[in-house]
Amino acid sequence: MIKLLNRTLYSVFIIFISCDNGNDEHFINLPDPPPIQESFKITDFESAETCKQCHPNHYNEWSGSMHAYALKDPVWFALHSKEQTHFQENENLDLGQFCIMCHSPIAFLTNAIPDPASLTFESSSELSSQIREGITCSSCHAVTYASPTTNVNSNEGTLDAIEYFFHTDTVNHIKYGPIEDPIASSYHQSEFNPLYRESEYCMGCHNLTIDGIGAEMTFDEWSGTAYQAMGFECQTCHMESYSGYAVDTMFVQGAPFRNNLHRHNFAGIDQALTPFVGEDAQAEAIYQLLSTAANIAIVSEVPQYVFESDTLLVQVGITNNAGHNLPTGVTF
Repeated sequence: MIKLLNRTLYSVFIIFISCDNGNDEHFINLPDPPPIQESFKITDFESAETCKQCHPNHYNEWSGSMHAYALKDPVWFALHSKEQTHFQENENLDLGQFCIMCHSPIAFLTNAIPDPASLTFESSSELSSQIREGITCSSCHAVTYASPTTNVNSNEGTLDAIEYFFHTDTVNHIKYGPIEDPIASSYHQSEFNPLYRESEYCMGCHNLTIDGIGAEMTFDEWSGTAYQAMGFECQTCHMESYSGYAVDTMFVQGAPFRNNLHRHNFAGIDQALTPFVGEDAQAEAIYQLLSTAANIAIVSEVPQYVFESDTLLVQVGITNNAGHNLPTGVTF
């Protein structure tokens, strides 16, 4: 039996120097920018079930994603309750909407959960469908400008610090997206927004500092790398492109065949831990993504023979193929 007692990781650090225009917000202006909406009601947003009829593929992919699982995960509820108690009893600080602001943007914007400390997995069933759907269609496709990095300052007692820039239109039901020549449907109008093709779209929830310390800095990890220079965005890996129809042609006549559609399964590293819709497809998408995330190879010479009592030192080289740190979202 070979005993592998020591592994040495060789890492190569490459510093990429890029120009900084000083605009941390990374706002991308629309040709005819809509107003920045200041207040919201739950009825400003539709349930994903409304989108299902015309967009069955997008709906099916999303419904098996961690975005749809964001406010259905019992592990998240347990940790949320634990942290609420910890901050109240040990830090004399109200955690408030800190976790909810990204796990259910609609709940955050509408203050639908006024007492987050009392939120439980069981009580969440009483919330509206728009809230329970977590990161859902009508919240994502209402985004008009990029959220800047979320900077939490506990000394000021401000933990729910994210800035959302949404615009909902309950008359024309305008939805924003990455298609340059969208077609109108009988239910909603569509407008092109280049932000939906950019990594900046993801920054608000995936670039987080707490008291000046990077807590989850995936956007900054990617920014300035060769991947950014080559045009690899978050959407490139986590919303894989494909060709097809954006809508069900049975309901939207004359819809064009497109070569620039994107998957809505948002594959990453997280996976549902309880029975969930589309869990097999989710697991397969995660496996396919992670199978290309790194290459691992023995970089030292290995003797032809070893004995069970020998100590074998092996040097292992890991090549990171991801566009960010591996692992990402972890503070060291």
